[in-house]
Amino acid sequence: MQGSASNWSGALFRPADDSEGIRAFLRDQTVSPESFNTVISAHDEMLLYTLQVTKDNYHISYLDYFGAGRRIIDTIRQVVDWYFGGFGKVTRFLDFASGYGRAIRYLVQELPPERVWVCDIYEEAIAFQRQWHGVNGVVSVSDPDAFPPAGLPSEPGFDCITAVSFFSHIPKETFARWMTKLYGLVAPGGMMVFSVHDISMTVQGGGPKKDFIFYPNSESRSLDGQEYGTTYVSEHAVREIIADVLPPHVTVHRIPKGISYYQDVYIVADDPARASVPLDFKHHPQGWNNSCTIGASGNLELSGWAADPNPGGGIKEIQVIVGDRVVQRCMPYAVMPDVAAKVGEFARLSGWWCQVGREQVKPSDVVLVKAINASGFEKVLVADTMQRAISKQVA
Repeated sequence: MQGSASNWSGALFRPADDSEGIRAFLRDQTVSPESFNTVISAHDEMLLYTLQVTKDNYHISYLDYFGAGRRIIDTIRQVVDWYFGGFGKVTRFLDFASGYGRAIRYLVQELPPERVWVCDIYEEAIAFQRQWHGVNGVVSVSDPDAFPPAGLPSEPGFDCITAVSFFSHIPKETFARWMTKLYGLVAPGGMMVFSVHDISMTVQGGGPKKDFIFYPNSESRSLDGQEYGTTYVSEHAVREIIADVLPPHVTVHRIPKGISYYQDVYIVADDPARASVPLDFKHHPQGWNNSCTIGASGNLELSGWAADPNPGGGIKEIQVIVGDRVVQRCMPYAVMPDVAAKVGEFARLSGWWCQVGREQVKPSDVVLVKAINASGFEKVLVADTMQRAISKQVA
């Protein structure tokens, strides 16, 4: 492997060793469960932040972590399929600001790890990914003027460069400089994919509306807030920066809320002809499990909400799986004005309820509930033993 990171030997979370529900989730949601790497670094800030938000609910945090990685790679897959015709045609892939590999663990099931490069400011993160994901890794730098670091090849460049949740943290002073440096590593005919927080996500007071807002704080526990905070930027500002610093022939596509129906995705393509083909992007369904109880009849009763944000789409079905069998199916039927107010009008008719006969499920059985939209994308709502799922609702 490339780079200067030493072998990683830190503490690990092993969620699949501790939870039947997590194992069920990974069996259902990964391309090759037997080869999927399930260990997570105990220093992974993406997991640590979720643990903080959930008040140390490890089960929900693990599901969120693995689910987010799956949604990210599904987004990248759609873009790669559209532009290249599949991962098989990508010879060099760079994931910049890759952290500890929340999405890379999925990517290496699509691409041989020797074709994948990761670059991050944390030396421990690079060492972890080199050891546990088998990829090429190089420690990054904080100053864009010093980029690329030694060991990161600039020739012939990378077919695809991703920077998910990086430009959503960069101040205006370095935003364009990082854009220039990263695009400089794109191979002829390649592309760069990055995400941002849209300006509409932040509240602005009176006076002229701003196109770029930066706050010097983030989920990072160690990075300087002035260098890595939280950024909100308009489409106009992004396109203006690209026009100012990148070659005039590049083609720019924007996918609103393309990452987990949260961050916008921008695609900067070096081949205008290839990028002229329409991209029919599809979002994952949104949803949540609100309750899991035993009813008066002794049946397992589940309820929640599920909705599809895709225009003209819809929820195809909600499946309840016990073991390897689908034991119940249902559809959203109830109006949920509180959910619509929070996530959007597409979720107004989103409430669902179903029950599983007591003869079909035992307390020790793992119950997997997932919403599937018309495009075939899924959102897992429950992945736990019946006994634990019920006890958590009571608690």
